[in-house]
Amino acid sequence: MTVPAFLCAALAARITQPLLMAYGTADQRVPLYHGKPFYEAVKQHKRDVGWVVYDEEGHGWTLPKNRIDFWGRVVKFHDRTIGKDSAATKKE
Repeated sequence: MTVPAFLCAALAARITQPLLMAYGTADQRVPLYHGKPFYEAVKQHKRDVGWVVYDEEGHGWTLPKNRIDFWGRVVKFHDRTIGKDSAATKKE
């Protein structure tokens, strides 16, 4: 069952902050087919949305290579949005 497009659009329109979305293709709790339409809806309303999919993972990252990749992305995302590279920091 996929998430209805109108619901994705309504929820996506409410997001005002940068967003990083990460999914595992084997996730049975939050399947990829739920995330992809939501990502597409968010992208239409906001350009600042990141997306990563780990083919070998479920709901959480168990493989060291994916943990390293994911947390590296989180650090870069935070640096860009709230950290040393953010617009707010550059104003100070």
